[in-house]
Amino acid sequence: MELLKSGIEARALCTPLKLKTARAWRTGTGGREIDKLLGAAEPADSHFPEDWIASTVRARNIGREAYAEEGLSYLDTYEDLTLKEVIEAYPNEALGQKHVQQIGKAPGVLAKIIDPAERATLQVHPDKETALRLFHSPFGKTESWHVLSVRQDTDAAPGVYLGFKKGVTRERWKQVFDAQDIPAMLDCLHYFPVKPKDTFIIRAGVPHAVSKGFLFLEMQEPTDFTIRTERMTVSGFPIDDQLCHQGLGFEQMFDCFHYDGLTEPEAAAAFRVPARTVAQSAASTHTEVVGYAQTDCFRLHRYEINTQATLEAASVCSALFVFSGNGTLLCGGMEQPIRPGDQFFLSASCGPVTLRTDGAPLLAFRSFGPRLV
Repeated sequence: MELLKSGIEARALCTPLKLKTARAWRTGTGGREIDKLLGAAEPADSHFPEDWIASTVRARNIGREAYAEEGLSYLDTYEDLTLKEVIEAYPNEALGQKHVQQIGKAPGVLAKIIDPAERATLQVHPDKETALRLFHSPFGKTESWHVLSVRQDTDAAPGVYLGFKKGVTRERWKQVFDAQDIPAMLDCLHYFPVKPKDTFIIRAGVPHAVSKGFLFLEMQEPTDFTIRTERMTVSGFPIDDQLCHQGLGFEQMFDCFHYDGLTEPEAAAAFRVPARTVAQSAASTHTEVVGYAQTDCFRLHRYEINTQATLEAASVCSALFVFSGNGTLLCGGMEQPIRPGDQFFLSASCGPVTLRTDGAPLLAFRSFGPRLV
């Protein structure tokens, strides 16, 4: 068996699997702050503004078919072995039998760290029904954004564009698209300034874009179907027709938008997510950033650790990402140092995980897949 030749067996899933970074190409630029996080010698913006976490999803970049494995997470200590291969070989141990029965042999979720150096193109992602009809996928792309930090050298306060204003129809939206009237497009959407710890939910079908200048953690359904309505990025990179409509054509792509206009107060209530404190002590604060009250697609927890915190064992899989601080990870007799940018896959078989700081505070996130019934 190939996996056994690579030196991994099912029992390895009883402790966290450390993963390599998985940068993905995008039409827009960014990624300098991710480079810094990962300790790069010369951090710089490029067409790799995203780092995918515990990913079993391939990036959908038309024109880059030669990079078929782009976006997939590889194990850190096993040569050329992807997390996807491990899960498919040991699905019950990795995901839990209930998950396999209801969702299948994949986590059903994708987390990313994103650092845009320019405003992203205006875009939308299909809901489940539309994705099934147009892309033959059981997953659409509802997502959430949790703001981590703001670039110190940004020349303007960052923000996000979310949801149509009242009165925007399909006809009006197609009209400004055909004219490529970008100011008019932006004016069709609500705009919200952002600061660290702000969280937004972006349900599939809602048009959106992020400004430059801030680093955020995105949770999403596990697809890369992105419908773009701008034919060129802010920095002047031309966007191929296929990258705009994803093979649907310029008429059918407008089926992916939900034309439910909102007032500004309605939009703020619909898109902003309040944090919920789960537990708090002198040692650590555990916060639910996004929960199943907001979406059945995923949930995200934040751990602000002063000395140590224990992440309980679960009967489902999850991913762990260390954003800041150094320390030690302990689980089932395993002990290893952790630093910013480290990421791990925690299987359904994994026992409790303790994160211990080296004295300075540590910030980590744990992401989970869809709600099981």
